[in-house]
Amino acid sequence: MKITCPNCQFEFEQNENQNFKFCPHCGSNMESPGTSMQIEMKQSPSDFCTCWIKRFFSFKGRARRLEFWTIRLSLFVPFFIISLLILIKSEGHFDRDFLGLFWLIIELLLIPLSVRRMHDIGKSGWWLIGLYFVSILVSFIPYIGEFLSNGIVLGFFLQDSKPGDNIYGPNPKGISAK
Repeated sequence: MKITCPNCQFEFEQNENQNFKFCPHCGSNMESPGTSMQIEMKQSPSDFCTCWIKRFFSFKGRARRLEFWTIRLSLFVPFFIISLLILIKSEGHFDRDFLGLFWLIIELLLIPLSVRRMHDIGKSGWWLIGLYFVSILVSFIPYIGEFLSNGIVLGFFLQDSKPGDNIYGPNPKGISAK
């Protein structure tokens, strides 16, 4: 029997001898939505990609680090390989604008995921605008600007989830606040 979580819309199979009280994706209590499970859920990277496709344009909820980086790397690696193939095929004479536009499209598609990641660390999605603005300004510092710029962005995206539920939803790890 197919079950859909009322919180994250994740669909999963349930046999008659199984009784899921919590969503295997977000940890929400299936009997009373809005409360989360007290133990960490284990997921495979393919679960994150499937869920990302289902929540593609959703700015609601939270995205844990593993989900964020799995999806980001699953898009970056093919882009990098395609870029290398284009570079090799064109013998060094290729249109950087095309690759830049392609990467910009990928980044725009990742905005909802980035907003959900900010929600997971307890910040509003609007922080992304300030974060990228500061990152751009810092990148103009000679020699060390690019490193500082990337460090600022990574510093936010590498933070661990805030324990417990917050105003953006239950903790996707299922860890409650102490």
